[in-house]
Amino acid sequence: MKSSSLFAHDKPLQPWMWAVLVNRMQVGYFMLILPNVLVQPYMVWIILLAGCLALLNLWVIGKGLEASYQQHETEGWRPFMGSVWMRVLMVPCLVIMLLKLTIVVKGYVGIVHQILFPSVNTGTFIVLMMFAGYYLAKHGMWTVLRFGVIAFLMSAWILVLYGYFLLPPEANYSHLYPIIPLQWPSHWLESLLFVWAAFAGPEYFVVLGPWTGGKPLTKYFLAGHVVSLFEYVYFFFVPLLFFGSPYLKTVDIALIQLVRYIQLPFFERVEMIVVPAYMAPVVLVIALLMLYVYGALRILLKRIRKPPHAGGLFMVFLAVGGYLLIVDRWLWTSEIQRRMWEQLQMVVGGASFALTPALFLVLHAMQSRRRKSEKAQ
Repeated sequence: MKSSSLFAHDKPLQPWMWAVLVNRMQVGYFMLILPNVLVQPYMVWIILLAGCLALLNLWVIGKGLEASYQQHETEGWRPFMGSVWMRVLMVPCLVIMLLKLTIVVKGYVGIVHQILFPSVNTGTFIVLMMFAGYYLAKHGMWTVLRFGVIAFLMSAWILVLYGYFLLPPEANYSHLYPIIPLQWPSHWLESLLFVWAAFAGPEYFVVLGPWTGGKPLTKYFLAGHVVSLFEYVYFFFVPLLFFGSPYLKTVDIALIQLVRYIQLPFFERVEMIVVPAYMAPVVLVIALLMLYVYGALRILLKRIRKPPHAGGLFMVFLAVGGYLLIVDRWLWTSEIQRRMWEQLQMVVGGASFALTPALFLVLHAMQSRRRKSEKAQ
């Protein structure tokens, strides 16, 4: 594929694909560790509350995509691209995206290392994941977005596999007590922020208006989010019904450990299939965010008017890959450091999810007002 086609948008995506993309962007590392954070049965209400609040945000993102397409059609963002304040804005954007990449890559690689290959160095897996992400990203944004369908097909089937634990004798429904809290939990706000940050990800689509073809996508965004909400509730109850709250607190990565209790006549280690199945959504996030990082650097370095180049994308992958190896070697080596990174992503990712769509609509309103004033003159 030619370098100039990295951000080509000649053909829009089918509307239903956006629902799939929203769903896979929300299903990631935080969902896998969800049962270890929300261990009491009444915490399901926190998931539902965060999911309902996120519905409003997804509605704003859908409207933002429509505005993004209008801006693309009128070349409305060109005056902003070269401005100083836009380049300054790219700095926190890069920090947010690098933090997201750190959590996604290092979190997943840690699970692979712990569950599947404890004797292999985690740095090896980071290199392999980044190589897979580069191979996908070099084919351009359009291919990356279409890969969301493959990521969905490769990982969504796991819902059926866990259905084994929802029926007796594996499921003990007495573990659902108390479904209504006897007293208000003291750490409810932190739990709410955790789930809110877990639903983050679709805000990155708000600038992809040129790939929508101008079609209204709000209902597809909402549909994808509802499916994600169902998955979070589903994966919350599955380990809870099997382990119970007291024992669930002691199980590390309960969703993956739970798979080991499945006994198939033709295959023993089912986790050898489940863990790699989640690699496709991780590769999708890596490729998408790295294209964003490359685009942000082009704006920051005043190269937006020059055609994108595959060599530049490769250099960005090398730099980010080196950063992730540094994190793996020195900055994420203990349980305390892991929790620190997760807490940081909770705050930064949650704030990004809440503020990005609103900020984009404000910029759209500013540009619309500017065009009206120019016409009046």
